[in-house]
Amino acid sequence: MVKRKSLWVAILLQLIIAGLGHIYLGRFLRGAIFILVDLLTSYIYFQEESISALILSIIITIIAIYDSYKIANEMSKQMKIKKESVEEIPEVYI
Repeated sequence: MVKRKSLWVAILLQLIIAGLGHIYLGRFLRGAIFILVDLLTSYIYFQEESISALILSIIITIIAIYDSYKIANEMSKQMKIKKESVEEIPEVYI
């Protein structure tokens, strides 16, 4: 059984580190990619104090938040559909 995931927890995790929300939602590869890219841009920012790296890191975080929002909504819709389809199955007594 798939456990229901909170949209707000996913967004909060994305604000901490881009990609954590994806891992929370079960999208491990996508989450790992976001984490690696965010760590790389953060490293570049701290090594070279590059404003463009900071801006890129912020953009990556925004994209990660939006993507996890879409994933969480889709998961919620799928769970509602499954729940409704289970409720429609009539009970048969033998």
